[in-house]
Amino acid sequence: RAMGIDRGVGSRADISRISLRSLFSVQYVFVHEVQSAPAMSGFSYYDTQNEFDIYVNNNFIPMGFAYRYYVTEQDFEDYPESMRDRLLLKAVVLSPEQVERYGGLMKELPKSQYPIITDEELARDSALLRETSGSSFAYDNGGFTSQITLEQESLVFYSVPYDEGWTAAVNGEPVEVEQVSVGFMAVKVPAGENTIRFEYRTPGLKAGAMVTIFAGLLLAGYCLFVWRWRKKHPDCRLRPHRHRLFVEEEGEVLASEAYLYHVAEKARAGLKRPLLEHTGQEGAGKGPEGHNPDQSAGGAE
Repeated sequence: RAMGIDRGVGSRADISRISLRSLFSVQYVFVHEVQSAPAMSGFSYYDTQNEFDIYVNNNFIPMGFAYRYYVTEQDFEDYPESMRDRLLLKAVVLSPEQVERYGGLMKELPKSQYPIITDEELARDSALLRETSGSSFAYDNGGFTSQITLEQESLVFYSVPYDEGWTAAVNGEPVEVEQVSVGFMAVKVPAGENTIRFEYRTPGLKAGAMVTIFAGLLLAGYCLFVWRWRKKHPDCRLRPHRHRLFVEEEGEVLASEAYLYHVAEKARAGLKRPLLEHTGQEGAGKGPEGHNPDQSAGGAE
């Protein structure tokens, strides 16, 4: 974004930014045959394979190289946005704190040497950086390894996006990974032959794994405690079928069956009550052995 380019998974800078592909160590460009060849400065036709035209970057710079000059963050921000990519081929961008630490390894770029957009100057700047570039670069699932030989101690730049998860070692010795040129990486490397190893670990991954393991142990301990407690207190076990009704005479029955049984019992009880009441009324109107008291009274008269 510092150069007016949106960053994304498929970011591709406009061909007018002629220096970015050299800065990012792009060696080849593939163009489908049905498409017209892009007018990219510094690229020439190389071959056609699998219906793709291949163009090679004549200003290719291998991954990992040392700058001779630096510019401050303020000077970089004051420079026109459309030309900042050219400036990055001239010098690395350092913060004030980084200037204090690494300013002795290189010179500040004079204003008189700020770039002019020409093909000749692009080729010249690329050739200068190629002289201090690495001899090999290989990546794997954990990071990447670079080989570089330097005449003097330098700050070696890699066009790999900076992230806190990166760590680096030079010849097996850990070194600090610096965020330079807005969002890329660089490490301090001594003179001579060097092997530089970068490794990436997702920030917070180790802490997250420890929390997960602790939570798993805690859950296992809880399950063990519950199992032992239930074993010692069998009467207090949780019944898995709470929706079932227990009946002593008939064992376990479904709740729906228990409901029907209850309704049927109430219906039978309701039928018996009127019958009992009716029988009681008939018995109250007769004397012993069916004698009618009214009739006896009448005979006496």
